[in-house]
Amino acid sequence: MKSLSFWRAVLLAILISVVSAVCHSLLSKLIGTSTSLRLCVLGAALIYVWAMLAHGPKRSGRVLAALAWLGLALALLAFNPPLLVWLLLQTGFIWLLRALQSYASLIPAGADALLSVFALAAGIATAQHTHSLFLALWSFFLVQALIAFVPVRTSSVAVNAANNDFEASLRNAEAALRRLSL
Repeated sequence: MKSLSFWRAVLLAILISVVSAVCHSLLSKLIGTSTSLRLCVLGAALIYVWAMLAHGPKRSGRVLAALAWLGLALALLAFNPPLLVWLLLQTGFIWLLRALQSYASLIPAGADALLSVFALAAGIATAQHTHSLFLALWSFFLVQALIAFVPVRTSSVAVNAANNDFEASLRNAEAALRRLSL
């Protein structure tokens, strides 16, 4: 399955921003602004991680990745560090998951890391200037959507192994066909 395209990531950004803003406006009256904001950050990250796992190129390791995110979320809830730590850890987890799923070398993974840091900076700057959770999340996930333009490189070893396997299978099939025709 292919990774999230730019336009799908933009639609996902709109969905996450709207859902989180509505949940924050409802929850902040019940449990307070600070706790509501932290829960909305977890909810937004959950939706994004779920989408990444659903559209990720690798099928293996999804359950382990989901359990790792759950462990991170439980640790954040248990220790309740400052909001900036919540944002840094969630962004770092998203980057790490994407890097492990998609990149075979350090160059695209580094470009992804820089784009993730820029996305976090854009989200924080937007939140400070507008005081709007919707716009902050929209800015963050809109910059995250640019990840679709980072080239995904496959390992040359895996490509060569696949070509060698195909060539061996082709030779075996041709030999079997010759034996049947005689």
